[in-house]
Amino acid sequence: MLRLTLVTFALSGTLVAQTTLPALPSGGPHSESYRTALVELNEQLRAAAPPVSEREERECLSWMRAANPQAVRTLVGHRVIVLATDGFAKSAEASEFLRYADLGYCVLAHLWGVDPVARVGRRVVIWPDPAMERGHRCVGAELRVHVGRADWDNAQWFERYFHEFTHGFQVEHRAGHLMLGGFYEGWAEFMQAAVVEHLAPLNSSFEARSEHYASHLPAAAQREYLDTRLPIEEIVAYDPAAGLLMELVNSTAKSPRGPRDWGAIRALLQSPASADRATPWRLWPARMANDLSAAFGAERARPILARYRFPLDDASLAAARASTSSAETTPRRPAAARWSVLGPFPKRADDGLELDPFNAADLAWRWARTPDESVAPALDVERAGTWRSVAPDGNGNVPLASAEGEPAYFYLAATLPAELRTRLTLFIASDDDCAVWLDGELVHHFRGERGCTPSHPDVAYADATSSRGQLVALVANRNGASAFSLMAAVGGLLFEGFEQRSTAKLASERTAAVAYLGSRRHQQPVRALLERAARDSDSPLRREALTWSSAAKTGALREAEDAYFYGSVRGGYFGNNRGASGGQCVARNWGGDARNWLALPLVVAKPGAQRVSVRYATPYDGSLRVRVRSGDRVLFVSGALRLAPSGADWNSWKELDVTTGALEPGVVYVELFEPAGAPDIDWIALEAR
Repeated sequence: MLRLTLVTFALSGTLVAQTTLPALPSGGPHSESYRTALVELNEQLRAAAPPVSEREERECLSWMRAANPQAVRTLVGHRVIVLATDGFAKSAEASEFLRYADLGYCVLAHLWGVDPVARVGRRVVIWPDPAMERGHRCVGAELRVHVGRADWDNAQWFERYFHEFTHGFQVEHRAGHLMLGGFYEGWAEFMQAAVVEHLAPLNSSFEARSEHYASHLPAAAQREYLDTRLPIEEIVAYDPAAGLLMELVNSTAKSPRGPRDWGAIRALLQSPASADRATPWRLWPARMANDLSAAFGAERARPILARYRFPLDDASLAAARASTSSAETTPRRPAAARWSVLGPFPKRADDGLELDPFNAADLAWRWARTPDESVAPALDVERAGTWRSVAPDGNGNVPLASAEGEPAYFYLAATLPAELRTRLTLFIASDDDCAVWLDGELVHHFRGERGCTPSHPDVAYADATSSRGQLVALVANRNGASAFSLMAAVGGLLFEGFEQRSTAKLASERTAAVAYLGSRRHQQPVRALLERAARDSDSPLRREALTWSSAAKTGALREAEDAYFYGSVRGGYFGNNRGASGGQCVARNWGGDARNWLALPLVVAKPGAQRVSVRYATPYDGSLRVRVRSGDRVLFVSGALRLAPSGADWNSWKELDVTTGALEPGVVYVELFEPAGAPDIDWIALEAR
């Protein structure tokens, strides 16, 4: 029987009548007990819902109506309220939107083991947000779903709301460590598949959608992640990240179209193996691998996790299991006894690392090629001043600016001592953005606003074997205090893990170890290991290493999509057009706005005039401009360059060439700006004419 109860919410003291609904049984959507309970729940949800409470009116509906005069209808469900346009209300009546939205919420509560409505103290509120042109957005902490204009009258797309509801369940959830990086949206996307399969006993259309997701999500993961060079830390959000979870659930079926067992997902969310233990950020992929293996069984999960390029070496998995703190506890020492420091140099608030005035990438590159033993790169003293020598404290901390600091760039340089000229783990903290080069090659890059906390550093790797040990760091302070810390430890999980996995009995395990190395964002620390593997007598290992090595790009050619990692791009998103180098490109309407741009560092290997080549795709007549810059010096800028149509769609490619004036050897930034014709960009190359 349907029961109503009054619940006092501590945040406001308001009494809100909420429907008490029966819990769904644990048998799963294919069990008789679940089907029976779902039918009963469906019938109970047909009853009238409690009216809008004073709190719901005050916290949401009142200001939402004032913000959007077209929101003229209030649709009231047991777990969901919709402030609707007339068009949405009519569509919702035809599709029974409220009942299915309530059912979807109940399934999510069944899977996640929490009740966000009880947490917030009122129902989920959906409303047409006049500030949004398109799309949907959920403020999970406050259970508000904002709908863009394009969908104000669309009450047919249930699954998108299941996605958005999920964000309310993710707030402060004990399995939050499984939802880092692209997996935050990945879980929400995956829940579309989970909910429709759990509702399939009520509606055959849901069963068809369930089968769609079972094939679509893994296919998207293959195309948008597995066929690219991305590391697991950068798995693309939404469908690709959801594809991993879908593959794991698919693996529980005993036949291709047999029933899937969702019990592992429910157990994973409600009793994750490592819920009560914290780990440093760098260990989250290993921690996630441990939990997925525990939930699905290692025999089933491990081959899938290996394909998705998780770290599956014994050392990484053990470190993730043993860790009890988010702080780094690895013994380490300052990387240098003294640092040479320059700065501050003013920066505009929104400028990134790629716009530093003296081009730190070029400074590092040139210093590595200077024959003398100078303690820092050479700079024009009149422009830059002189380097000052600073000793770091015991945490490797070098103070750069006080609490009154303005947005500014800082440069640091040091040389590793002889005992650290080996494989290293680097522990890097900064306030704010920073990049680090070893002998002119980038080994670390961070963008974002944060304090300098050496106890919770970024972790990077470097192979300083037979190197000059020349470290260059660039820090971009966004405001206030600024500092930089670089500590080092000999060896590390990256190196130890490969040595262990590369000698495993199974060939698939050995090749997965190579793929994990080959996918690393910074190739400097793994290059020697990949070269060694490419000469190995083990045929599978050698072939895999040669595949990854042959796909690696030199400093004279850069994949355009790298700009998304560096943050040196505006507009668009990853595309996976047919024929794109590395399986990815810059796409999704990049170039549809003249304000779109991207910049990437390339190496001028020989002096003289250079040819900039851009591989692009567009069915339209388009254009763009090219600029070559080193720090704050513009070395070349073109006029508008015509982009002839490359074919009937964005899967046919052409190259645009433009010749610069004479350039000196070094690192320059090549920028594409003021595009027209919505071109997708595959790569940018630079070579002497």
